[in-house]
Amino acid sequence: MNKIAAYIRVSKKELNVENQRRAIIRYCQAQGWVVDYWFIDEGFSGATLERPEFEKMMDRASYRDFDKILVYKFDRISRNMMDLLSVYRKIKEYHIDLLSVTEYVDTTNPYGKLLFYMIGAFAEFEREMTIMRTKEGLARAKASGQKLGRRKI
Repeated sequence: MNKIAAYIRVSKKELNVENQRRAIIRYCQAQGWVVDYWFIDEGFSGATLERPEFEKMMDRASYRDFDKILVYKFDRISRNMMDLLSVYRKIKEYHIDLLSVTEYVDTTNPYGKLLFYMIGAFAEFEREMTIMRTKEGLARAKASGQKLGRRKI
C-alpha cells in the first residue's frame, strides 16, 4: 500500500494553490492512490529550503511516514540545483520516491533521474535569468532618474 505525501509551494500568498492540488489529485486518481499528507507553503520562495511545511514534510519523511512525495513540478521543491539534489538524496536515504505529476518524471529509474537533473538545472537557470533581468531593469530605471525602493510614509 502506497502512503502518499503531496508538497505544494507558491511564492506569493495571493497565488492560488488549487491548480497544483487538482493536478496532484488527478494523478493520484489515475494511479489508484489517495494523498495521505498535504504540505502546503504559501508565500515562500524556491530559493531557500527554510519553509515551515517543507521542513515538516522532511521531518515526517525521516520517520518514513510515507513512501512517495508528489509535486506539481520539481521547482516547487527548489529552484537551486544543489538544494534540489540534496533533498533528493535525503529522501532516497529514507527510501522515499519523488515524482513530478506534470513533468511525468519518475525518479525510480535511470531515465527519470537524468530528466530530474536536467529539469533541476533549467529551474536554477530560469531563477538566475530572472535575477539578472531584474537587476538590469533596476539599473535602467535608476539611470533614467527613476526613484527606487518603497515609498516613504
